Amino acid sequence: HPNEILQSNILAQAAAIEDAILKSRLSIIHLRRLSNQLSPIIRLPLEILVGNIGVLLAQDDFPLSLLRISQTSHHIREAFLSCPWVWAKSTINSSWHPSLVTAILEQTKEAPLQVSCNFASSRGIPGSEQILSSLRRWQSARLDVPSLPEFSASLGQLRFLPAPSLEELVISVPHRPLPTIVPDLFGGAAPKLRSIEFHNFAIHPASPLWRNLQSLHLNVQHLWPVISPPQILSILAGCPGLQTLRVCDRMVGQAHLDEFDPNLFVELPSLTDMELAVIPSMIHVLLTAIKAPSIKRLETTTTFGPEPTEPTRQVLWAFVQSGASILRTLADETERPMARIGLQSSALQFFVSRGDRTLNCQFNCADSEPLTLLFKEATDQCGARLPALVDFSWMIFKEDGSNFSSLLSCRSFGIRTITFSKTFQVHYLFTFLAKTPSSQLKWPCGQLETIGGDALPGASVVHGLFDPPYEGCSNPDGSRIRQLRGIFVKPVEGNSIDRLRKGYRRARFLDWNVEVCRIRDETNSDWPDPKPPVGSYWR
Repeated sequence: HPNEILQSNILAQAAAIEDAILKSRLSIIHLRRLSNQLSPIIRLPLEILVGNIGVLLAQDDFPLSLLRISQTSHHIREAFLSCPWVWAKSTINSSWHPSLVTAILEQTKEAPLQVSCNFASSRGIPGSEQILSSLRRWQSARLDVPSLPEFSASLGQLRFLPAPSLEELVISVPHRPLPTIVPDLFGGAAPKLRSIEFHNFAIHPASPLWRNLQSLHLNVQHLWPVISPPQILSILAGCPGLQTLRVCDRMVGQAHLDEFDPNLFVELPSLTDMELAVIPSMIHVLLTAIKAPSIKRLETTTTFGPEPTEPTRQVLWAFVQSGASILRTLADETERPMARIGLQSSALQFFVSRGDRTLNCQFNCADSEPLTLLFKEATDQCGARLPALVDFSWMIFKEDGSNFSSLLSCRSFGIRTITFSKTFQVHYLFTFLAKTPSSQLKWPCGQLETIGGDALPGASVVHGLFDPPYEGCSNPDGSRIRQLRGIFVKPVEGNSIDRLRKGYRRARFLDWNVEVCRIRDETNSDWPDPKPPVGSYWR
């Protein structure tokens, strides 16, 4: 029929046109790809191209970064699809949608994985179970797990299946009053494991997972009943290459350990970083028993009983002896750092740092006065002398200066700056410093240059502060007594520096902001903000 013939011709012509359009589109795509290949970024070797752009996959918004990359160009998309190791650089998180977790696991093929799983939350369990199926490929794992008995019931695979690629392991048990303890993990088979970090969690001290570690972090509530000092030392003895050790107890208190063999010790020649936040007796045991000649960073914190005892003295001496090499190294530098000594009515803190060397302690107590005497005894024996800032805060100065004079006369520190904040009876401090040296009272701070804080000295002591002492007087070491350089006072509303200068004409007032910047630079701190307590359990 003529109409059918006409209709057939029209359809054939339309199909030919569509085919020509499709060929044209393919040609345009081909030409655009040829044009894109002239771009410098496309001519980069595959490893360099994927490595440079792959940093986007390490961001927190991983799915969004993935979408951005897939829409960049065909070449880049194909390049990423051909490199499983790039996808494996990102931490796979169980909080993602299960379909996304499945897609990423498939894309990584056989590459080692960085994973983060939350088995303690119902929201994270579906993704966690998918990630758990690839346990043999785990290289780094951060796990939130439930406490007993839920742990044994839901995580049997985690306890018994091996992890042949695992190198770093972090396990946390959130919001539990007591630590979760299991006999072992991965059937004891994780031969590449080099870093363990446990938060309120532990495995049996005899587990082979403790061996050959380079980093160990134990942050456990009521630590000493869970892992005793002899057990900790036994673990450390199996890690001769250990470089970092952090032992923290969330419930630092006044418990006492059983008698400990003083002849027991462990040598850790590679240990450079040690942080201890435990009871005093455990600090004493660990500092005494661990021989670490390469230590560069030592931080401790603990709480002493109401009355200083011989164990208190032992802890202070052990701390100073363990950090003596750090102090001596800092004291031998051309430009020595300024040590910061913080004294409160119920705490004493010491901090000095430069480069990769740090010595830091915080000792809490009922009364810092007797603790200060013991601290002076210990530091006087360290054989190193450093310039120092003494920072008084939240304390009451006594009239005779008994609660601060011992600290100011430490032989190991040349006190250059004294600061005070939120203190009471502060005029006693000024009066003490303004006294003229005599045979009964040696000048306590021969190198004192500046003094400042949130209060002013009385007019009656200003002359004594800025006039040189009697002729012939000198420091205990025979050097000439230095004259005070000036006072810096925190400006208060309605009391400008100009008005203060008029009232204290003989005083040399220094700019508060300039002195704050100087102190921060010299002490490597955020003075006048207090130093945060040592110990990871605070974080």
